[in-house]
Amino acid sequence: MIKEKPDIRKKITSEEKPEKLSKLPESPESYELESYDKKESEKTFSIIVTPEHFMLDNTDSPGGIYGFYEKKFLQDKFMFLYRAAWDLTENKNKSLSFLKDLSEFFHREISSTDDIEMLKEKSLLNPDMERKEEFFGKVPNLPGSYNITDEWIDNMCEKFMSIFRDEISSFDGSVSRYYETRLQDLNIPEKIFFNLVEAKDEEFPFAFMVTYSEENNGVIEHRPLKSAMEKYRDDPKKIVSLIAPIMKIEKESDIIHSLLESGELFYPVGVSEDEAFEFLKSIPLYTSHGIKCRVPNWWKTKSRNFSMTLRFGENKAPLSLDVILSVIPEITMENIKYTPEELKSYLELSEGLHFIKNKWVEINHKKIEELLTRYESAKEGFDGSAGSALEIIRKPEKNGFSSKEQKEFLKAFSDALRNASSREKSPVPQTFKGLLRPYQKEGYHWLKTMNDLKLGVCLADDMGLGKTVQVLAYLEKIRKEGAGRCLLVVPASLIGNWIKEKEKFTPDMPLSLFHGPQKEMGEFLTVTTYGTLRRKSRLNEENWDTIILDEAQTIKNAASAQSKTIHALNGKMKIAMTGTPIENNLGDLYSIMSFIMPGLLGSSTEFKKFVKYMENDEETGYEKLRLMVQPFLMRRLKTDKNIIKDLPEKIETMEYLTVTQKQAVLYRKVTSDLEKKLNEKDGIARKGLVLSTLSSLKQILNHPSQYSGDNAFTPSDSSKFTRLKEIAENIYEKRERLLVFTQYREMCGPIADFLKTIFKSEGLVIHGGVTPAKRTKIVERFSQDDEYVPFMVLSLKAGGVGLNLTSANHVVHFDRWWNPAAENQATDRAFRIGQKKNVQVYKFVTQGTIEEKIDKLISGKTELSESIVTENKAPALTELKDDRLLEIFRLDT
Repeated sequence: MIKEKPDIRKKITSEEKPEKLSKLPESPESYELESYDKKESEKTFSIIVTPEHFMLDNTDSPGGIYGFYEKKFLQDKFMFLYRAAWDLTENKNKSLSFLKDLSEFFHREISSTDDIEMLKEKSLLNPDMERKEEFFGKVPNLPGSYNITDEWIDNMCEKFMSIFRDEISSFDGSVSRYYETRLQDLNIPEKIFFNLVEAKDEEFPFAFMVTYSEENNGVIEHRPLKSAMEKYRDDPKKIVSLIAPIMKIEKESDIIHSLLESGELFYPVGVSEDEAFEFLKSIPLYTSHGIKCRVPNWWKTKSRNFSMTLRFGENKAPLSLDVILSVIPEITMENIKYTPEELKSYLELSEGLHFIKNKWVEINHKKIEELLTRYESAKEGFDGSAGSALEIIRKPEKNGFSSKEQKEFLKAFSDALRNASSREKSPVPQTFKGLLRPYQKEGYHWLKTMNDLKLGVCLADDMGLGKTVQVLAYLEKIRKEGAGRCLLVVPASLIGNWIKEKEKFTPDMPLSLFHGPQKEMGEFLTVTTYGTLRRKSRLNEENWDTIILDEAQTIKNAASAQSKTIHALNGKMKIAMTGTPIENNLGDLYSIMSFIMPGLLGSSTEFKKFVKYMENDEETGYEKLRLMVQPFLMRRLKTDKNIIKDLPEKIETMEYLTVTQKQAVLYRKVTSDLEKKLNEKDGIARKGLVLSTLSSLKQILNHPSQYSGDNAFTPSDSSKFTRLKEIAENIYEKRERLLVFTQYREMCGPIADFLKTIFKSEGLVIHGGVTPAKRTKIVERFSQDDEYVPFMVLSLKAGGVGLNLTSANHVVHFDRWWNPAAENQATDRAFRIGQKKNVQVYKFVTQGTIEEKIDKLISGKTELSESIVTENKAPALTELKDDRLLEIFRLDT
């Protein structure tokens, strides 16, 4: 209800015209666009953060027609970023939201720069480290977001300032005026505005005025509505058009009806707190009719609402894990404390605005009652244990904590874990045959500490940082301490790799394989595959002391039958290993965390509600989730400065693969034919037979279709295709680039076609049939920074020398060339001057086959090593005796 008012309401101000605003400089003509479907564009718009700046991610909509935002981006991406602060509205698209935040960050830094008004276009933009770190903390999970460093921000500052200098140098006015004209709400001619401000008057503590905006010689001016009536007194249609929204509103708004009926709507007037509250509640009605509302910031931000905060642990340093926090709930508003008794007394006040403790506060009985209920529940429910701490983390919306208190709470929890870790470090066992790098040793200590605390973990280090070696050191440690049985679950393609690494670093550790025909369960470490567990076996019913998942993104879909099988395993300590804890969406992370720490993120339904809650939290977004999982997840990147100092510039990994059933059948057939024919051939004919057999076996190991010529190239028929997919998926997740080398020209096409399905985009191919001129254009396209070309497939002879491909930092040798120098030359297409990232090199070797045996020869383990190392001496195999030759060719399983 509207408060009783005197017949003549008090006028607050005279009819002065507001100060004029300077004219906004025109945008470049090239930036003007026709109409596009913005809504659809928001869904598909995606960027990749590059080491220098950013580019459009064309893999999310390959071959599609670019929409509204893509068009603007492609016209001038730096102008697009510059204008993003006011051109983009709030939305859930991660890329658009990031660009808006980045743009606002730059503009905020410019406007707060010392002497900006005096220096203008001569100003320099150098954000301090604290503000940079605050921005870094809000960066979403975008492809390539790890590239955002101090240097990246500084580089972007230069791009940004060049536009600012151009605009401000041609702007007739101050920097503050320049930014005022950028505010869209104030820069619309012939628009009605409702204005409500606080006023120092006991009877009428607020002032209300209706204004309209008009353009006068290129300047936007705001005037009282009465001025419009006078200006257009001879144009009734104009007046009707201008106040039409008000006429519609007054039928639904008592306060607007009253002001219009009394004629006070055309003057600045004082209003009571009840009328102000009625006005504020009706803002959605006004804006729905196109009227802009300018109101006090505390109402727009809802900062003057009561909330429950936490006081904890002040007298308990260092915090222990037995008593994580001593939680004391408090009721606050804008850092002022309120007792429960005070809140109860406010229930006796009428609902609306009240001046309490020198602030205008909205009294809402229902919200106060809910807050008091949560307060009492908090006092009774938090016992200071780890369990109640995790409950706070898991259900923030239920407990209603402010983001600040929740962040401090979670930080204390993380600190407690770190304190425990620092006190319980133990040396790497002497039986571990290797030297851990500092960051790997840190990972080892963390795994051991979390094991002692019986808390599950996710080791999410980037590819190539040695997750396997850290886990092996941890396993060796607990083995020496007499731990029980451990189950290691891996993709079938990685069994050989784990066996090799185990033999190299922990040769004394017993390992049993439970896969295929071998169904052996060991006393300590049993290795099996996801497929074996999915088909059910004795393993599913056992109680394990430790369960480890390699490539844990395999269970990213929590609802899949495979994930449910894995989640049902019984284990005290659970470890997930993955370089991509989030491949597609937060559901991936949820499934992994639900495996290692059941209950931390609640049920699937609760987590979805939590995600929705975070999406709508404009202040902190996903920060709460990050802090929740942080104590249980360790992630280091190759690009981290603290890591990169200790890493070699080139990281080589031997990928030991196992043959598929189809490959094994064909392989045995070819070697059997060789054995039958060897006695029938001699001289040149024998050499020809050996070389022909060698070629056939290599083709089978690449893919049976290369050998048969059927052009099917079904990925599951080749272990190399399977492993290439796993590597490529990790690379695509970060939008990095890949080179794949093969010695067979005919394999370039099938490999490229296969990679296209993974990267969702075309790649490039170079082989002997590509002319030098075309090859140059291909290299130029692959190397440019404005288009994401994810991969290139090269035949070794054509692409192994003379090319600079430093935009790629991953190299796969699909089939081995028996000359290490030739392989190194091929790797050096990426690993050379100009490369800014560590180069990860993968060399495929199929275990138990001619590939592995020749790899051993290359390593100097037999009498042929020298001849093979010095040059491509594969024909030297033709000189071996029959029994030695058959031994090398035979398939060992």
